[in-house]
Amino acid sequence: ASLIDHPSCLFQISKKENRLEIKSSQRMLIHFAKEFLSGEGNILKHLGHSCNSYKVVHSQSALDEYDFYVKNISVDLRNGIRLTRVIEILTNNKKRTLSSKLRLPAESRLQ
Repeated sequence: ASLIDHPSCLFQISKKENRLEIKSSQRMLIHFAKEFLSGEGNILKHLGHSCNSYKVVHSQSALDEYDFYVKNISVDLRNGIRLTRVIEILTNNKKRTLSSKLRLPAESRLQ
């Protein structure tokens, strides 16, 4: 059982450098149209016109892919990302306003 709940990701978390990283619905549709639909053009524009201004907006960030699973509470809660999420749970912050201010992934240990 996990101390911190975490929804599953829509896009696959890939660690391989050779693979195309698709982390948004827009990029996925553009890549699909380029590979499988010949002569379609801008599929997002077609969706906007034919589906009553339909907009594709889902995007997956590094925070969405973060593993919040806590195995050892004394060690794992030293991590600032997990600690921030625990504070949000304790303060009933469902909009995750604190987590959205984090820089993830950290560029250096000095941050």
